[in-house]
Amino acid sequence: MNTPDKKVSAAAKAENENCGSMKTDSCLELSIAHKIQQAMIPQILPTADTFSMASLYLPSNIVSGDQFDALKISEKMYAFLLFDVSGHGTSSALLSSLIRVFFSNHLRTEKSPEKIIEKVNEDLTNAIGEKFYLTAFLAFLDLHDNRLTYCNAGHPFPLLYRSSSRSTAALKTEGTIIGVFEDVYFEEQSVFLEPGDWLVMYTNGILYSFGEKDSRSAFEKAIVDLAQDSSPDALISKLKERCLEAQKKTSAEDDVAVLVLKMEPDSTSEALKEELAFRPDDHVYIQVIRSYYDVERAVGIVLGAMDRAGYGDDNVRRMKVSLPEIVVNAIYHGNKKDFFKKVTIGHKVTAEEARVSVLDEGEGYDPHSLPDPTAMENLMKENGRGVYISRHYCDKVEWNESGSRTTLTVVNNNKRKA
Repeated sequence: MNTPDKKVSAAAKAENENCGSMKTDSCLELSIAHKIQQAMIPQILPTADTFSMASLYLPSNIVSGDQFDALKISEKMYAFLLFDVSGHGTSSALLSSLIRVFFSNHLRTEKSPEKIIEKVNEDLTNAIGEKFYLTAFLAFLDLHDNRLTYCNAGHPFPLLYRSSSRSTAALKTEGTIIGVFEDVYFEEQSVFLEPGDWLVMYTNGILYSFGEKDSRSAFEKAIVDLAQDSSPDALISKLKERCLEAQKKTSAEDDVAVLVLKMEPDSTSEALKEELAFRPDDHVYIQVIRSYYDVERAVGIVLGAMDRAGYGDDNVRRMKVSLPEIVVNAIYHGNKKDFFKKVTIGHKVTAEEARVSVLDEGEGYDPHSLPDPTAMENLMKENGRGVYISRHYCDKVEWNESGSRTTLTVVNNNKRKA
């Protein structure tokens, strides 16, 4: 894995030149600031079976206003951050360290990039005022369904390279820079990442290596050429060569920070989609639970997706009544309360319908042979209630041949009426 360069010739040269004209104490303080800032740059990037990463960090001076981070938030959630503080020198470097703390305070407790950037903007305006500002890009990658949710605050738009079409798209959102106004608007958007896709996040210093005119177009073309049959390490190595070659012709004008992610094939996820009765190209949010304690959280994620997609209260209520019954049945009847066995829940929510499949590891059953739970003689029996309720509330209920998988579908009535 490619890690940030701890020793950079341009920065070392600048440090020597500055120290020659500064007092010893000031030089020592600047050197300490440089080491502290270098320590804040992640030397080991997170990895997963479904993606690989690499990074490049080339400060133009002893201390830098650019920072980036990549961290694992939970088993299936990762966060990526880049920001660029205005100005140069020690003050910008100190501010970048403070900004890093502001982001860290919110990254573990808040999962919305938009809300985190709003809070950092509030933190900065309260602490510093309006003298400094910064641009930033923040994204969360949820590996349950490979959804990337992101927010851009005046930062250079990251590139999403689709290997299937060999094309790039800029991840644009509405919004302004951070630190100028207290009451600001930031927009949040989402996109699904596919195997073979690349996400290239950067600060604008990298563009100086691609000419003075139309440098972004030249950079995009280079990414398309470099990404074919390549790895993040190899791509970063080529970008670094280009930057260092450009620095030989002219001094570095700005700091360079690049964070690259490549999505890898996920055979396990593809197999689960098939088991859950989804198509290979469906973006399915997959959860795995084992006990009753996880049911409410898992169901809540499905209901939240329906709410965000514009389903009315009646639609959400029908799924809220039906889905817990099926999940509890999978744990109780399917897995026989063996909490070492898994219950896999996959859902896909579109504007038209919400489709949820629940798969247990039991021997299965015949849903059509269940007793009628409304009959007087069956009122106290445990079997049949969940299936009866789901049939009553959902638009469609399906099973696989063995009965170990149940699929519920609720149609969006709001969409149907429109």
